[in-house]
Amino acid sequence: MTNNNTTTNKDAMENPFANTNIQSNVSINLDLEELNYDSWRDLFEACCTTFSVNHHLTDPSPTEPFADWSKLDSLVKIWLYGIVHKSLIQMIFKKGMTAYDIWNNIEDLFNDNKDARAMELDQ
Repeated sequence: MTNNNTTTNKDAMENPFANTNIQSNVSINLDLEELNYDSWRDLFEACCTTFSVNHHLTDPSPTEPFADWSKLDSLVKIWLYGIVHKSLIQMIFKKGMTAYDIWNNIEDLFNDNKDARAMELDQ
């Protein structure tokens, strides 16, 4: 019985499509009001590394055949949509963007916001 569970878990780790519910792995929803970007980012990157799709966050060009890359990129985008507070959706998601584009929009938004908050605190 343990062997069967191990096989199932291994298959799920090797197949990112076996886990479309990202909230089971990343329990934090990104929210401007919560100031949780750093922990959210760390968890999401860890999840992407676990499922071997982290290159969709760091490399704007396909690293595998385009059809495979496109499917994986769409999965990462679905994951991102699933763990971002609805108030942020229109700020960071635009039609036709890749996961890389969305990831960078999120980073830019929170880095800009972090700088503004730091200046506010200095005053």
